[in-house]
Amino acid sequence: MPERNARLRAELGSMKDRLAVVERIVTDESHALNREIERLRGPAN
Repeated sequence: MPERNARLRAELGSMKDRLAVVERIVTDESHALNREIERLRGPAN
């Protein structure tokens, strides 16, 4: 049970991080969004 609890806590933390990114995307201005997308793509893409 402690292992499952730790795994679920880690998964919850990851989901919170992802939600924060989605919230930033939907509330951001379009020009800032375009810059962020290009930054995330990185030089390899």
